[in-house]
Amino acid sequence: MTERIFQSEALTNGWANITNDGVKTWWFDTDKKYPSIYALDKGTVPAYWDDEKYTEEIIKECTHDDVCCLILSSGKTKVLVVVHADLPNVMMHGRVTKEIPWSEYAKEGFMAVKKHITPYQLDAAVINPTVQTLEKLGVLKSIIQKFVKDAKLIEGGADESPADENGTDQDGAEE
Repeated sequence: MTERIFQSEALTNGWANITNDGVKTWWFDTDKKYPSIYALDKGTVPAYWDDEKYTEEIIKECTHDDVCCLILSSGKTKVLVVVHADLPNVMMHGRVTKEIPWSEYAKEGFMAVKKHITPYQLDAAVINPTVQTLEKLGVLKSIIQKFVKDAKLIEGGADESPADENGTDQDGAEE
């Protein structure tokens, strides 16, 4: 699973233009590539819309084995949105913490996220993020730790903050 980072003004503008119009339902699809006209940034980010409506099982399959994240911000406040087929729901971590049922995400796509966190903007979309990347993008360590603990999607190795001998990491949080 290769990490891929998407940041651009076109991506941020694409997010700002998502509305509840019922015409375009945006979601991650890392399993196949659509023409750029269907991409949220009109380019390379694997966030698309399609004319067809899909079941939640198909929407889950669209993420393949990838961990798909949106990093949203409002001022200095960040929210990490995690989409992965093995999770029981689409997860939001940060100032706004929410579990969005797959049925809602399949029906509304990114709008299911956006309606819970207006007026947040999209800073980046990251596929298979490392802890270091999330930190560089301004996601607080406490949000990352919650994500890692709950999802168990980023495991071990160099991505974790080193713990001292009593299991406390550099921030003082227990592991």
